This record gives sequence, C-alpha cells and structure tokens, in this order.
Amino acid sequence: MKKLFMSAMLVIAFATAASAQCHNRCCEQKRCDRHPAQCEQKHHPRTPEERVERMKKNLNLTDAQCKEMTALFTEFDKQNKELTEKHRKEMQKRRNDLDSKIEKILTEEQLKAYKERRDCPKKRPCPPRM
Repeated sequence: MKKLFMSAMLVIAFATAASAQCHNRCCEQKRCDRHPAQCEQKHHPRTPEERVERMKKNLNLTDAQCKEMTALFTEFDKQNKELTEKHRKEMQKRRNDLDSKIEKILTEEQLKAYKERRDCPKKRPCPPRM
C-alpha cells in the first residue's frame, strides 16, 4: 500500500512540474491562454509608451512625469540600439578574424566539414533548456 501511495505521489509531482514548465514556455512565447493575468506580469513591456503606461498605473504618475519618462525611455532605447549595432559589428569582425586563423590550421577537407557544420545550425545539437 505504501509503495502504491508513493508511486502515485511521484507521478503527480512529475506531472505538475512538467505542466508548469510547458506553461512557462508558452508564456515566454506569448502563446498563453491559461492564465493571461499571470503571463502579463511576467512579460515586460517593450515600447517606451507601454513602459510608461505600466508605471503610470503602478506609480500614479502625472501627465508631466509621463512625458518626461517617455522621452527618457525613448532616448535610452535609441542609445541601446546604437550600442547593440556597434557590438554586433565588432563581434562579426572577431568572428571573421577567428575564421581566418582557423583556415590556416585546418586542412581543406577539415575546413569543408567545419564550414558545413558552422553554416547549418539544424545539425548542431541544441543546448539543454534550464
């Protein structure tokens, strides 16, 4: 009887954990329909206007504060976009440098296999989700 009870409890525990992970993945992909209020809290607003609207609701901002915050977030997003673009270009340059160094080390056959694997992400195994 104890073994049956413990087995049932384990099955329930694993089913609950699996269900929660699936729901979290749906929330991350914004495909959730089970608990929309819970998902809304999890997702961060993307545009400056959405952020300010949320702050206005939570912090009771005045109209003047809303305008200042919108301008502040807009400028912040613009600077972030510029930094991201600059970083992307630097990373691409570093990747190109790495590739040129790798080409000097590998044989033609090895280089061909390396490029095939690098250029086809579907063949690479995905890292485990945490």
